[in-house]
Amino acid sequence: MTGSTTICIDANEFPVSSVVVFRTQAEVARSFPIELQAGNNDLEIKGLPSAIQQDSLRIQGVGKGVTLLDHAISSTPTPFRVGSNEPVKVKELWATKKAAEAELKILTAQTDVLRGYSNSMTAEHVKPEAFMEYLAVFGQAGVQNIDAVKQKEKEIEEIDAQIKKELEASRTSSERNEQLRSTIISVVLNSETELKVAELRITYGVFCNVF
Repeated sequence: MTGSTTICIDANEFPVSSVVVFRTQAEVARSFPIELQAGNNDLEIKGLPSAIQQDSLRIQGVGKGVTLLDHAISSTPTPFRVGSNEPVKVKELWATKKAAEAELKILTAQTDVLRGYSNSMTAEHVKPEAFMEYLAVFGQAGVQNIDAVKQKEKEIEEIDAQIKKELEASRTSSERNEQLRSTIISVVLNSETELKVAELRITYGVFCNVF
């Protein structure tokens, strides 16, 4: 979308105009006062609920000679912030994961060694009794190695889940609110003349009580 003027609107700074509550959802109406230049005007409304039903969105530019040219809706969830201020528990989990990944790398290398040695053996160069003894040892070692790899992979998955849980628990209320309100609506309005007093109205449905 392109336009001669860009207007940024933070929905959190404006009250909800009306809410109609149904059994499983709600319809929300909001309005934003805007000033428009003559020609195309790009508007970006941020801070809208992540629970918006995208196909329910309706937009109207209110003002003499104002036409809606285009609009788009996107959601950009806030990623977990990883840095020096992360909880001590999370730092410990990262260290544990790093050690587990190093152990997994060793186990994987052992698997490659066992396979390589097995592929290098041929029956014509090994006595039958020695070959059978090797198969017994190799089979036991191989099974133990495979089990160890699976166990270590599961351990790493569990550590990842713990890290995610701890990060979520450590987020501030403002960060959680930012996560819940991560939808952005981009709009292009065309105005025949410069308007000092105009209004943008939007209506949308939500699945929960986040308006």
